[in-house]
Amino acid sequence: MMKKYIKKNINTSTVLLLFLLLATLPGAGCGKIQDYTFLNFVPQTTLRSLGTDNVDEILESVRLILKKQTKDLDVKEALLAKAYYEHQKDTDMIIKCSERVLLLCSDQDISQDVTLQLAQIYLDQADFDKAVKYSKDYQEFYPGNVNAKKAAYIDIQAHYLSILQSGRDQKKTEETIELANLFLDKYKEQDNYSMTINQIISTCYNNLFDTEISVINTYLDKYNYYNNFSSLNAATRRLAYVKTKVLPFIKNSEKEKNVANLELTMTKALNKFNYDNNKQEVAA
Repeated sequence: MMKKYIKKNINTSTVLLLFLLLATLPGAGCGKIQDYTFLNFVPQTTLRSLGTDNVDEILESVRLILKKQTKDLDVKEALLAKAYYEHQKDTDMIIKCSERVLLLCSDQDISQDVTLQLAQIYLDQADFDKAVKYSKDYQEFYPGNVNAKKAAYIDIQAHYLSILQSGRDQKKTEETIELANLFLDKYKEQDNYSMTINQIISTCYNNLFDTEISVINTYLDKYNYYNNFSSLNAATRRLAYVKTKVLPFIKNSEKEKNVANLELTMTKALNKFNYDNNKQEVAA
């Protein structure tokens, strides 16, 4: 969270009274920003740089800033606009202002807060590629920060949810499992993160199993139809992968039985293939 706006010439109760008075003045709402509570989310260093503690003057500055294009904002202006749009719950403008802040900001405390915020926003927006980008940026640039764990969790969630969008993309599933295991190895304490991640790992392995079995059956169908050994060989390799890399992490009796039946089917098919080849060689 950004640091609270508490350093002013007027105390909190006086500011609240001022706000109530402003809101009831004739002509209130004629292009002026009446609600100043968004200033609580502006870094104190930014507020101090404005050179005034007068709320009206600050709000007038923000009003002028909001007329500018985001690309023309300096870092101070982008932070003020970002806080305003957060109060308005305008996600698109929050993103634009946040990315402008990261482009210009040299304050590491501000940059890390904004980076993590963008990772979470993009995750919530289902823009998983950008959620991964910002979560990885956070882990790379601020590995020792207390929120690095949260960034790693966002990274895993983004990978996992992208699997659901991409159907059978096994690469994404395998990447999710790898990231999840790294997370559990690094953050050994048990909490809600680790509970959810263990569930994600279990789901990923089950998805891998179901996908691989489907592919194996397709290869077997091709072999039975075309009598093509390459299809049988491919099915054998995929089943070996399932037995060694997937099934041990599932421990499901029905799935173990399924693998055993497929193994028996492929052994019979291979024996038949070898028998037919030997028979043809003898005939030749």
